Amino acid sequence: MSSVGVINLRNLYSTYDPTEVKGKINEGPPFSGSLFYKNIPYGNSSIELKVELNSVEKANFFSGKRVDIFTLEYSPPCNSNIKKNSYGGITLSDGNRIDKKNIPVNIFIDGVQQKYSYTDISTVSTDKKEVTIQELDVKSRYYLQKHFNIYGFGDVKDFGRSSRFQSGFEEGNIIFHLNSGERISYNLFDTGHGDRESMLKKYSDNKTAYSDQLHIDIYLVKFNK
Repeated sequence: MSSVGVINLRNLYSTYDPTEVKGKINEGPPFSGSLFYKNIPYGNSSIELKVELNSVEKANFFSGKRVDIFTLEYSPPCNSNIKKNSYGGITLSDGNRIDKKNIPVNIFIDGVQQKYSYTDISTVSTDKKEVTIQELDVKSRYYLQKHFNIYGFGDVKDFGRSSRFQSGFEEGNIIFHLNSGERISYNLFDTGHGDRESMLKKYSDNKTAYSDQLHIDIYLVKFNK
């Protein structure tokens, strides 16, 4: 039986759609590094979204400015249907829009680079000059789940289903290589403390990159029981 952490990680990057809005301005002043946005479309209704950043300075920078939001959210402790929380995922709106830009992605399984359809991998794209790492990470994981079934319960069976995720994998990393030399890396199978909040907290730094100045390398290791 899958653990709660495995189920929550799978749902985060396969079942739930990210919250994506453009040109929003926060309501009220920042509070302890958090910004609040009202009337965010959510299903057939709308919610208030709390975006938490890891510093007051970052929140103050975005406060009162039009921003674009691309983030995965989680329910607060009260489990409210009209309020959701998230970490990071915001960029300035003004002067940041470009034509759709496909991000170069390399995928390796056990060290062997994979071939893929360029049309499919173009789902890892953005219309922002400066884009959050969260947006690219989420889109990359959606692609991996759809085509490699890394978190299990998908249609692809080519790699087996013997791992704890009921897939062919439970080890791997995604690395964002910026032209500046900076590298940002996430463990693709980190389940945190088992809850969605702990899995999403890594995005609180609101890391960004210029979309024409990075590429992504993904390393997967086949599970051998």
